[in-house]
Amino acid sequence: MGKFSTSALAKFGDRNVAMLGGAEKRINTLRSSCYGAPQKQILSALICVNRELYRTFYFLRIHEYEFYSNRKGKYMCFSPEASFASGAIITAIGFATVKKVHHPAQLVFAGIPLFFGVQQIAEGVLWLSLLSGGSETIRIFSTYFFLIMAEVIWPSLIPLSVFLMEKNEKRKKILRGLLFAGMLLSGYYAFCLLSYYVSPRIVYFHVQYNNDFPTSLALPAFCLYLIVTIVPLFVSEVRKTKWLGILMLLSCTVTILFFRQYLTSVWCFFAALISGVVYWILHSSKEKFKLGKIQF
Repeated sequence: MGKFSTSALAKFGDRNVAMLGGAEKRINTLRSSCYGAPQKQILSALICVNRELYRTFYFLRIHEYEFYSNRKGKYMCFSPEASFASGAIITAIGFATVKKVHHPAQLVFAGIPLFFGVQQIAEGVLWLSLLSGGSETIRIFSTYFFLIMAEVIWPSLIPLSVFLMEKNEKRKKILRGLLFAGMLLSGYYAFCLLSYYVSPRIVYFHVQYNNDFPTSLALPAFCLYLIVTIVPLFVSEVRKTKWLGILMLLSCTVTILFFRQYLTSVWCFFAALISGVVYWILHSSKEKFKLGKIQF
């Protein structure tokens, strides 16, 4: 943890205490007005209380964000600006990568930077929605858009993209199995997103995605996630995909060690930056793929 100055702590505490005190007085006034009042007036007061609580906690969240944004410590500065900037840069790299495609078999693999670019922009929208307390529809849409890309599409996208490029039949069998496992995992996460509660929130400089997915399956699902999204890059005979796998593995390790509570958001951010390697892989690959050898 970094060091806080006494004055900064005092100012942060005083602002929040004053706000909570003011909110308590207003709520007590509303509550006292409800004694012996008609039902319609009571309901109106309850609505006002709810709005007051929402307003209070919204500004407390803004104060917390501003406080940690102004401190100097070991926290990495994740923010809506970082998400939008990385999204724009990676999207531009994605378009350049697609132009390096030598054969349709490479197209899915070349689309990986575009995938992450759009995903980062979606999280930037979520950042703004959480900070502003704006439209709940935008918050829900950006949350599920981000998570569908991260948990439903990505586990199948990586093994599929590598499988399509692979020409070695023995390796294709392994990749076919990984693709099948990825599709099962995608189905599981899709079911969870449809059936269970998901709630994002900003904690310091990170977006934390809270959910009530089955805890007994959390670790097996995560281990399978690592297998289907990283192992295909080592199985492939395509030149230099192993470098992408190494970087993905290292970024995951760093995220687990230092940002475990924000794993989904932070690892996707790192993966987005790393996905620029796809441009290098395709740029250095001059081999022509034969369509007749692309078989399921």
